[in-house]
Amino acid sequence: MPGTRTLRQKAQWALDVVLGWLPVLVLGLLLLVSTWLVRTAPPPLTNTPVKTPQHVANYDLRQFTLNTYNLQGQLQSSVAGLSAMHFEDTLVTMVEQPQMLMYAKDGRVTSASAKKALSNEDGSEVQLIGQAQVYRASTAAQPQALTVKSEFLHFFANTDSMQTDLPVVVTRGANSFRADQLRADNLEQLLTMRGRVRVVLHPENEKP
Repeated sequence: MPGTRTLRQKAQWALDVVLGWLPVLVLGLLLLVSTWLVRTAPPPLTNTPVKTPQHVANYDLRQFTLNTYNLQGQLQSSVAGLSAMHFEDTLVTMVEQPQMLMYAKDGRVTSASAKKALSNEDGSEVQLIGQAQVYRASTAAQPQALTVKSEFLHFFANTDSMQTDLPVVVTRGANSFRADQLRADNLEQLLTMRGRVRVVLHPENEKP
């Protein structure tokens, strides 16, 4: 059935779109954590009594921007935020108003933003909280922009997956997927939408 095949292809596309952005988010915040700790960590103190970790920031940055460049001097990625704080009791880094950009070789720009981002110590888990959005701009080769929006997006690098228990919208051009919950597993090639699911597909104009 052609219609069924088309729907499956669109669902597979949605899986590729959602998980294709995972490395951008993880690497971006992992870069922030590693660079920040190296530059701001104070020298170790000797003969200091061991203290019980408390939920207070032991490192922090304010109104920062971290950029990475390739060997040719071209900008590859940028991570900015209002503030970044590391908590030694939970080993979590919290970034307020994160703004992340990744520049691909084909000229496509992928961005991610939210009110807040949380990353664990090794960057294997990243949470975007509050007006979370991941956006991939269009190019001449890929004229349709791609967007994922939700109030909460949770990415897992070790399992190559993403999930949210809040309403989510995935769009590519005029096509869109809406659901109350979403699970995307790249290893199992499985995209699960739950709750009120709405899919809007528009036929593509094919050249004869």
